[in-house]
Amino acid sequence: MKQNSYHLQKFGMQLSPLTSNHLAQVLTWRNDESVRQNMLNTSIIKAQEHQAWLKRICGSETEFHFIISYKNSDIGVANIKLSGKNAGEAGLYLCDEEVKGSAYAFLPSLMLLEFGFEHLGLKKIDATVLPHNKAALRFNLNQGYKIIEETSEHIKMQVSADNFNHYKLKYYRFFDR
Repeated sequence: MKQNSYHLQKFGMQLSPLTSNHLAQVLTWRNDESVRQNMLNTSIIKAQEHQAWLKRICGSETEFHFIISYKNSDIGVANIKLSGKNAGEAGLYLCDEEVKGSAYAFLPSLMLLEFGFEHLGLKKIDATVLPHNKAALRFNLNQGYKIIEETSEHIKMQVSADNFNHYKLKYYRFFDR
């Protein structure tokens, strides 16, 4: 099976393939209350479950998982999963409070969406947000996502390549100063 070998870099931010070297750090982040409360599965993940997950995704041709690094520090995780020939679902979480509170929080998501549209040829990318996660909802709307379904359990959002490109240019101009 083909593994994720993509390395993405822009404006000092890097997305590199998630490997077993990141296993302990990612598990710690994923089980942190501030991350867990915004995940669809809010359970604490056990080490064995996490190892099985990593083994599965490292061999996947339909899932691309990245460690996010900024200024030589790992700060979070991003992923995009193919859900059809022209569609995918993206997600990420940041664990660095300094980056979370800055415009740089947008950069890994912009890079991930650009990767999905330009390298994977996707026409649309979905995201799922929990209704209480107002920050993620605003975050996605500010990148061109539109709400396509809203229930008491989740908010489904979707962005097209054309809509994303409009927002992408606005943000990249900011970083390119």
